[in-house]
This record gives sequence, C-alpha cells and structure tokens, in this order.
Amino acid sequence: MRVGLGEYSITSVLGFYAVAAGFKDSVWVEATARELMRNRKIRYLYEFFENLMPNHPSPDNTFFTFIYSPTSMFKWRVIMLCKHFEHNSKDDMLKIAVTLMALEDVFGGEAYLAYLNGNAETVVFEVLDADGRSIPEKVRKLIREHVGKEK
Repeated sequence: MRVGLGEYSITSVLGFYAVAAGFKDSVWVEATARELMRNRKIRYLYEFFENLMPNHPSPDNTFFTFIYSPTSMFKWRVIMLCKHFEHNSKDDMLKIAVTLMALEDVFGGEAYLAYLNGNAETVVFEVLDADGRSIPEKVRKLIREHVGKEK
C-alpha cells in the first residue's frame, strides 16, 4: 500500500489521466484489491464487480484509493480504478450503473463514473462523501498514523 500527503493524482497509475483531490491537507492510501481482500466489504465489492463484468478485472489491476481531507466538504472519497476493463458498449452501461449502486451500498456517499475509455481499457469510479466507518480499518489506521506524524 502507498500512503501520501497533499493532492492525490492517479496519473501515476494511468499515465495520462488524473483525478485530483485538490486539498492541501489530504492524506491518501492506495492499494490493489488483492492487498485489501481480507476486508469483507472490499472482497464483496471486488467479487461482485468481477462477476458482473469479467473482461478482465483482476485483484492486481483493480485499485482502491481512499482520500481523507479533514477540512473538505467531502471528508472521505473513494476511487476505484480498473486498468483492464473491456466493458464500454451501450449494453454495459446498466452494469456500470449497478456497480455504482454497489459502491454506494458499501461506502455510502454518492458514486459516479469518473472516467471510461474503451481504447485504454480503463474505468474509474469515485464515491464522494463516503462514510468513514465504511473505510477498511487497515486504511484508517495508516491514515491516522500519517496524520499523527504531521502534527
């Protein structure tokens, strides 16, 4: 898992597209689905996503990023990124909507499709104003430790 401070950008993951938190006091944790699979909610969400759209999410190419911004309107944001995603036709839009509903069920807040590119085989979902209690404890602990170091 990677932990960072300040503005978060997934440019490093995608190489050409960025979603930025834009808050100077943000702390973020990024991990593959595999690294978080012990968490029941993450495992459910990943398995649901993989079964719904099997071409070709894997635990190693599906990432979750949790962004904590204590002074922001949205204290918690969750980004889910899949770097090998071949479901971009009009027939897949309902499945994408169902994935957004599953993200909201798991994290609360409001989920939306941030990015979909068929050529790059990439999808990015974001959840705004996620319920902090829904964030995996392992992630919250890393963030607490990181915030504590800054004080």
